[in-house]
Amino acid sequence: ITKALAAANVTLEEVDVIELIGGGMRVPKVQSSLKSVLGEKELGMHINSDESMALGASFYGANISSAFRVRQVGLVDINPFPIGVSLENLDGMGDESADDEEAWGKKATIFKANSKIGVKKTIAFTHDEDVHCSLDYAEPDTLPAGAQKELLRYKISGVAAFAKEMEEKGLGKPKVSLQFELSSSGTTSLVKAEAAVEEKYTVEVE
Repeated sequence: ITKALAAANVTLEEVDVIELIGGGMRVPKVQSSLKSVLGEKELGMHINSDESMALGASFYGANISSAFRVRQVGLVDINPFPIGVSLENLDGMGDESADDEEAWGKKATIFKANSKIGVKKTIAFTHDEDVHCSLDYAEPDTLPAGAQKELLRYKISGVAAFAKEMEEKGLGKPKVSLQFELSSSGTTSLVKAEAAVEEKYTVEVE
């Protein structure tokens, strides 16, 4: 309850009505635990708890179904855990030689906690080496007990060869763009990886 209030940026005093859904609302221990936090506020139990969960799941499934069309039901779902991306050179992985230059790498949180699902985000950077990409939960301490921090690993190849080809043509380092998706199912993936260079032409007009 404390975490939910903090995520919504409201205080308990600002909550007017509480309504419980889900089969657990019938358990006396659950009710007493809630009352110990909510105080004198009424635990609303005016809805068929199991039916409401099943109906909500049905509406959500209908929204995202590609098999048939229905009028969209207004639902907004979120991802409660922040997801981060880590990038490093593919060839340099595990090489900790003290004589080498400082290893290249980048880290960023691409999907913040409680952000909407069903969105895509792109990161771009200038680089000339193949890249190893890691997707992980950014704050492992907030995960349920026993949950794994690691999500996905990608090997993004072809960048080094493309960069070498462009260098031979006298062009600069490629700009690498990685597009990530937090799907409507709540799963995260790398959906597109591109490398491009900008070449300028001068055209003389009579």
